[in-house]
Amino acid sequence: MIYIVDIQNSKYPQITLDQIKAFIDNNPVLGFDLETTGFFPQTSQVTAIGLGTTQHQIIIPGKYLTEIGPWLYNTKLIGQNLFFDLRFTIH
Repeated sequence: MIYIVDIQNSKYPQITLDQIKAFIDNNPVLGFDLETTGFFPQTSQVTAIGLGTTQHQIIIPGKYLTEIGPWLYNTKLIGQNLFFDLRFTIH
């Protein structure tokens, strides 16, 4: 199932930040992906965050990265080009 945060008129169900925190806490391994406007964290913005398992995926607007980032510290992340994504998370 795909869940969305703060996107109106979506065909996917909405999920709250509290539910995302619980999802992260209950899944020690997650798929992780960022969508950005460019290549450099100093001059680009995160437009979307993708988190998920094989059964559930969550699409989160980039404006929530500062809130969600610390929740991921104890989570093993699986992704394509994590070095790129983590530079944005750290920045």
